[in-house]
Amino acid sequence: MEIIHIKNVKQFMGELFAGVAFDDFYVTSCEINMITKITIDGKRSKRWSEDNGGKTFCSWKEIKELVYNVIRGSKSPSLFKIVFSKRDESEMEMYEGNGIITLKFEDDTATITTGYISKEFTLDKTAEKEWDIAVSKWFERFE
Repeated sequence: MEIIHIKNVKQFMGELFAGVAFDDFYVTSCEINMITKITIDGKRSKRWSEDNGGKTFCSWKEIKELVYNVIRGSKSPSLFKIVFSKRDESEMEMYEGNGIITLKFEDDTATITTGYISKEFTLDKTAEKEWDIAVSKWFERFE
């Protein structure tokens, strides 16, 4: 697990909502605290799953406009948290594990926390460490 502090929050948020860097990630959950708490469960409804190859979760590309429309306005949310997953639940049988990225924006500060879920219990942390290194390198552009 790595914690990465995003120094250029404005550039990062621009990439999050206007860029394509996160488009291939799946959103497992999203929480927005404004005048009220808004929670988005990233699971796709069954009707929409059939239209998208049976995927369990929505991709960021599919829902980023919806999320943007919720948070835009004169005041920033007091908390904005998204949990991204590298793989959809329907793909897990094909892989040994899944990389997770948690983005938390609170008090004008953005942090990323990495995580890795192994398919089976193991003491070998090689895959987790490789994921952490890959994510750290990927986020260096926002430093």
